[in-house]
Amino acid sequence: MINLMRQKVKSFLHVFINSLLPQSHYYKTVLKTKFSFSFKYLVSLILILNAILIIIGVSFLNPLTINDLVNSLSNSLQNYPKSLTIIINKGRLMTTYNQPYFLWLNYQNKTTPLLVIDETALPQKINEYSSSILLTSNYAVIKNMDIQGGFDTIPLSYFPSQVVNKTMISEVEANLQVIKTFLFPLYALLLLIVIIVLPLISLAVTLAYILIASALVYLFFKVWGKSRDHFRHIHYKKIVHVSFHAVTLPILVDYALGLLGARNLPISFLFFFLLFLFIFAWVHESYHR
Repeated sequence: MINLMRQKVKSFLHVFINSLLPQSHYYKTVLKTKFSFSFKYLVSLILILNAILIIIGVSFLNPLTINDLVNSLSNSLQNYPKSLTIIINKGRLMTTYNQPYFLWLNYQNKTTPLLVIDETALPQKINEYSSSILLTSNYAVIKNMDIQGGFDTIPLSYFPSQVVNKTMISEVEANLQVIKTFLFPLYALLLLIVIIVLPLISLAVTLAYILIASALVYLFFKVWGKSRDHFRHIHYKKIVHVSFHAVTLPILVDYALGLLGARNLPISFLFFFLLFLFIFAWVHESYHR
């Protein structure tokens, strides 16, 4: 069993390295392999990438860190003053305080303002308060973690009219205690769902991109290559076949940019563009004589 696993790992690494930075002889070698072999390689690649993604996610967001965060939030809500009532009515906020209210969060030995309520503040004052959320008389302002000093504003008219007081906050705090009770089984269930669903979604999306990019490459060679003997007999299925290997570097770039949080880049377009180029190169070199 161990020798079999070692052999499979060795085989995958061989295919991965040659697909990542293919040598000229490997282009034609892929055409001689079974379609199912290359598809299994793609599935294995996606499973490994998603396993890495899940491990990284669990390292940052696990039951212990969530439990600590819930405890910190619960302690903060317990300090909510009885004299403070917040009224949101027809898109406007009013309070019974004549001064800003700070909801402090003591998490991982660091105390920071989670929420500030200041009826007279402008949205940009969220940076002065160093708060994650700021409520003004007309807006809910949320700190943008991707942009230095950036924030997003949501008009309070999007929220239903409501009254927030000590009684309501106590109910929220009680619900947090319920979450703590079922935190570990809920986390395990959610993690199981993610482990099953995330690779399936990734595979489906990747296949969709592959089929579309392969179709474009096929049409290109059918039009441009019809006068060249070595490109006349190109089949769509074979293009899809080599694309299971050509996707290697583009999908690594796609996952890396996602992990780095490069949200300002058109990641989906970049992935498709790289995929098209790599499929084109693989097909050209595979059939070129």
